[in-house]
Amino acid sequence: MAQDYSMYEWRKYKQYYTEQEGKILFKEDTPSFVLESYQKEMAQYQGLQDFAKRKNSKTSILFKSKKKEKKPIDQFVKGLKEHRFDEDLFAPVFLWLSVDGKALARASWIDISEELHLIQVYENKEITFVKAQSETGDHLFMLTWDAKNQPTRIQGFYAILPQ
Repeated sequence: MAQDYSMYEWRKYKQYYTEQEGKILFKEDTPSFVLESYQKEMAQYQGLQDFAKRKNSKTSILFKSKKKEKKPIDQFVKGLKEHRFDEDLFAPVFLWLSVDGKALARASWIDISEELHLIQVYENKEITFVKAQSETGDHLFMLTWDAKNQPTRIQGFYAILPQ
């Protein structure tokens, strides 16, 4: 496949143009093939600029840096590990039914005093299960979500390990 170098032909004819402050100015008696050559080069230059600025094409996906979205379940797991939850994680009206039978409606009331490890998440369409292990037993949390991906109900279960 032969390369087309005709777009650079105009540079050979310096008698037909002048360069001032980075701009090319052609004289009135410039032949049409010189002007066409210049137009080809500018069209290619513009195409390269457009390619670099493209955003909504299939190929531009390759060049985008993907920002990892924080899922609400990730924030819930982080809260389990840190033993505290942010109020904005939960829906305005939510209910946490704890293992010991308490019904909690505020994130600040939630108390997880045990050190939890080996946290696993099982997701379904409507319900998410979070299993966490502690020194004394396994915790299982069942979460239901609202339309804004905020937990509306959390049911806690606890399995005591035999000693």
